[in-house]
Amino acid sequence: MTRKSHFDIVLPTSVLYKGFVDPGGSTVQGSLIFTPASNVKVKKIHLKFEGRHVASTATDFYRSEETFFQRVWMFFSSERGELFEAGKQVSRDFTLVLPGNLPESIKADYGSIEYKFKAHVETSFLSGNLKAERNLYIRRHTPAFVDERYITETADVWKQAVSYYLSIPSFEVSPGDEFPLNFQYRVLKESVRVLLVACILKEHVRYTSPKDPDEIVRDHEKSLDATFAWCQEDPTGEGKRTVNVKIPSSVETFDSRNPRIEVYHRLHIRIDIDWHGQLVNHQIDLPIVIVPQVEGIADQLPEYSTLPPPPTYTELLPPTEPEIFPPTPPAHQHSITA
Repeated sequence: MTRKSHFDIVLPTSVLYKGFVDPGGSTVQGSLIFTPASNVKVKKIHLKFEGRHVASTATDFYRSEETFFQRVWMFFSSERGELFEAGKQVSRDFTLVLPGNLPESIKADYGSIEYKFKAHVETSFLSGNLKAERNLYIRRHTPAFVDERYITETADVWKQAVSYYLSIPSFEVSPGDEFPLNFQYRVLKESVRVLLVACILKEHVRYTSPKDPDEIVRDHEKSLDATFAWCQEDPTGEGKRTVNVKIPSSVETFDSRNPRIEVYHRLHIRIDIDWHGQLVNHQIDLPIVIVPQVEGIADQLPEYSTLPPPPTYTELLPPTEPEIFPPTPPAHQHSITA
């Protein structure tokens, strides 16, 4: 078996967590390791670190990109080349100082912000050239994202006819998480019924142009998951339901608050109500923050299935008309899948 040269970029960690503003910046230390499999004449050994912003327009015909941060190290340079012995390891340490205002790493459907080390060994023979790459992910701590809109419970009275209370355990979640959305309500007027509560996980991404930060090239929203539960109050008019909310394990686009690519997630809650024989609905949004569960993320974007909306109704609900719901409600919760 033919031995291969070893060439690698070694970092203590691939993920750098920071506050939203860190004037002092951060320092990353690493090593470049090169062990040739055979004697070879080396002309150059160099390393480059880049921060790149890429976005596509709404028509998908044009892709714009920008390198907004770059550092270069030249570890070795010889025009005629110098002999490096087989099996002898060469190690070069490097230190990278990062400013505190760099945007966090993002990989979304129509754009990305990516940080990457790229190293090259240039030899006397083109076929003997080597390269190595290593991603660095910059993350922000959750407090950098939240404001007074991020709450875990809300209560209100709709049209003086239905009072309700909604709660979730936390507004910070990760891919693969499951948690309950608790819904309690009380009907305050006759001829009013709460029919259904639905929860849709929404993702909203706003992309700016890498060439012009004031130009928004795409504003995109999609549904990631949806569930609902039928409702039935007791004789006193009170009801309670729990909807099990799931964060798909394939989610890789995390919340971001930088001017280049902004990412927001929310729970869009819809309450369907029989209002004196007419179907109406009341909608509530609970913002949440989706953060990585573990360090290191996959390189490929997930494939999201198109989700249908919760049930829609095209008829009024007077007693003389045939019922559009089953006489006996099904299990309290259902998943809406493609």
